[in-house]
Amino acid sequence: SQGAVNVVKLADGQIAYRGTSKEIEYNTLSNPRGSKIISLSLADGSKVWLNAESSLRYPTAFTGNERKVEITGEAYFEVAHNPDMPFVVSKSGTSIRVLGTHFNVNAYDDENSLDVTLLEGSVSVMTVHSIQPKVIQPGAQAKINKDGAIELTNSVHLS
Repeated sequence: SQGAVNVVKLADGQIAYRGTSKEIEYNTLSNPRGSKIISLSLADGSKVWLNAESSLRYPTAFTGNERKVEITGEAYFEVAHNPDMPFVVSKSGTSIRVLGTHFNVNAYDDENSLDVTLLEGSVSVMTVHSIQPKVIQPGAQAKINKDGAIELTNSVHLS
């Protein structure tokens, strides 16, 4: 346990967080190069699948007016719907904001761009250089170049 939050290993091997807390404590889950994909259930019920050579920094319980996590590498998210507390994924000045949806973030440091691919729902993407966020629809992808420019592709192959 961490404060009032219990960290539980489920029968299928997945890590889950149960409970609430007023204090913010952060954990980082790292999945080394060459490892299998690992999964995690966050305290709000959102699920994350973390690819190899990736990490996720997240609070043990969400408080305040948003649910914010930080990523390196690649992760697939199934975000629990909560219109009163948007879910935000951040990486090096880029923010992906959602209310409840399924999407993938490819944010490896050695790639030319950070890619956000949406499967279900809608997300908005914004960089420190953006004047306003770009909204992505299902089946679309946003590529954020190293200079912060956002390029939308409206039709991507989802496998």
